[in-house]
Amino acid sequence: MDHEELLLSIENMLERKLQIHLEPIKKDIAELKVRVTKLEADVAELKADVAGLKDEVSGLDRRMTSMEYRFDVLTREVTQLKDTVTDLVGRTANLEKASERTNCRLDSMEKCLQEQRESIRKIEVLHLENNLIPRVANIESCYLTTFERYKAYNDRLPELFATVSNVCRAVQTHSEKLKKIS
Repeated sequence: MDHEELLLSIENMLERKLQIHLEPIKKDIAELKVRVTKLEADVAELKADVAGLKDEVSGLDRRMTSMEYRFDVLTREVTQLKDTVTDLVGRTANLEKASERTNCRLDSMEKCLQEQRESIRKIEVLHLENNLIPRVANIESCYLTTFERYKAYNDRLPELFATVSNVCRAVQTHSEKLKKIS
């Protein structure tokens, strides 16, 4: 076996070893890219869900403001009727009953709104506990295992660089000798 064949053999051997060590790393990186893409999609979906919830709450706020305005109007009308029409006590009693029904409805709506707010909070907490926190833990686990693999290979790198450096020097020396011979 001459020097050139020896060098090609060493080069092939080093390239195979390098490929063997690089393949798991490439695979891990590809898996991480896929997982990050999935997480980005999940985050976008969460943002859309939160935006929808905000719109619903905003709609409820507008409806509540409208009802408060209506209630204020009713109250002013009751006051005017008391001041101007003292002899219509029966009508005033009916308006007071209507006002009580409105108050009951408002109380019921406030209770319902509070229940909806609590339900939304529970949904958010459950979503965080059941979806985001486990996913973040999974990502953390992946990063830590990848780090450990890199760390394990890091100890071998100086030896590999020294071997490659020796091979380079040998190739240069042999190349110079071959040039002199030819």
